Amino acid sequence: MRPSEASDGIGPWLRLLWNVAPPLLQVQGDGPAGVAPAPWLSPAGLHLPPPPAGLDGEAGRCWLRAASAHAAAHLVFWRSVFVRERVPAVTWALAGLLEDARAEALAAGDLPGLARLWAAQHRATPAEGDGFEALLARLARALADMGYEDPHPWVRKGRALFWRDAGQQVLAEPDARAMRRLASRLGHDIGQMRMGLNTRTYRPAPSYRDDNRWLWHAEA
Repeated sequence: MRPSEASDGIGPWLRLLWNVAPPLLQVQGDGPAGVAPAPWLSPAGLHLPPPPAGLDGEAGRCWLRAASAHAAAHLVFWRSVFVRERVPAVTWALAGLLEDARAEALAAGDLPGLARLWAAQHRATPAEGDGFEALLARLARALADMGYEDPHPWVRKGRALFWRDAGQQVLAEPDARAMRRLASRLGHDIGQMRMGLNTRTYRPAPSYRDDNRWLWHAEA
């Protein structure tokens, strides 16, 4: 399924949500190192690849709605950028994940149906292992899905620091700058566990989330 086959109604839908509707630009081919590209935001609009393999019909349309609503939430709830230079890869990935979760939480506070749309895209479980990318996906799910229980202490810590309440309705720190500080705090723990990240092949999980390149000033 190409984005153009299922995205004709997305622009009007986004305008109904927030009166924000970035141009939807079709993406084809693989990203760096042969990895399937993530969606991304640029001044030109939202660049949408096809839904991942196996997501056809209504599943593909749900993926496109999740991706476009997620990108629009960034546009509505973010107003500045971080400096990328000298930021460790682990902190960079965590800052993006936490900002993804913050934007979605704020959006879902206004429009609760979006929380269900996004939570349905999460599939990470402890069976995926305890590598850093697996832990990132598991933390992403824990922050988005109140019903998901993860046994890993680092995932539990991230959830407890991000949410003020067990019902996951109140952010502990709603300000975006706090996400950068929390990323450094959780990244320190990952460093203690001697884990790293391959930035050439990493892409945020779940796949509907954009790659957060817009979040950072380009290095000089």
